Amino acid sequence: MSDPPELDEFRALLDPIWFNTYWVKNALELYEGVSKHAEELNTNYAHFFLVQKFALDSAVLGICKLFDKSNPQYQKDTISELFAYLKIHFTKAYVFRLKTETLMGLGVSEQDATGLAAGLRAAFDDT
Repeated sequence: MSDPPELDEFRALLDPIWFNTYWVKNALELYEGVSKHAEELNTNYAHFFLVQKFALDSAVLGICKLFDKSNPQYQKDTISELFAYLKIHFTKAYVFRLKTETLMGLGVSEQDATGLAAGLRAAFDDT
């Protein structure tokens, strides 16, 4: 069974952002690991500081990519594009079907999932 079209469209926007976030996390963890063992690495491997620099550069560029702005000619997979999509497509019906278990399945803590779901519902209660 395939996903509904709107879910495919949402995943096409969300997945690149998720993957970029994953690579930023990996670059920061590599930087942290190299930093933790910098003295030993620099003693045994003279040029290992370059790995540390490249890891930090990669994390910074990845974060910049996440918040870059699209233009009509070059659409980008960014957090601002995701928020624009959600603003257009989030409807009262979708929000009221949102379950905290779904958010928890995405890795959101129970407390945050409960707060997010309640906040979204409250925003639509006013309309």
